[in-house]
Amino acid sequence: MERELEFIHCQNCKELIPKTRKKGSIFCSPKCGWTYRNNKKALIRARLRAAEPALYKNYDIVKYLYRNNRCDISEETAQELGIDFNAHMGMVDLDNENGTTTFRLFEYTLTITPLKRIIIKKIGDECT
Repeated sequence: MERELEFIHCQNCKELIPKTRKKGSIFCSPKCGWTYRNNKKALIRARLRAAEPALYKNYDIVKYLYRNNRCDISEETAQELGIDFNAHMGMVDLDNENGTTTFRLFEYTLTITPLKRIIIKKIGDECT
């Protein structure tokens, strides 16, 4: 009884390749693998470059507020100042019990409370 060959598509060029190759192989050649990974890295770098201006604008606003001891502001004030809530370094903590969300922005954290207040803290420091 002959076994029927199975084929998969190369992740880069979509060429059909036999499934009899090395286990887990998803590229038809090393060149296709390198091209795929390089294109993926280029896309990530482009997204980061696009996000940089918003990150630095947020950073400048938060740094100004912190230095002027305005560590507890309303969400409306933050929006008026131009803070983009989609531009941050990553979510640090989502506390469902208290209803707070904490984001990291370089050396600062921004905690959004259920009362729509934003508390700014410097990592390793407390607002005076």
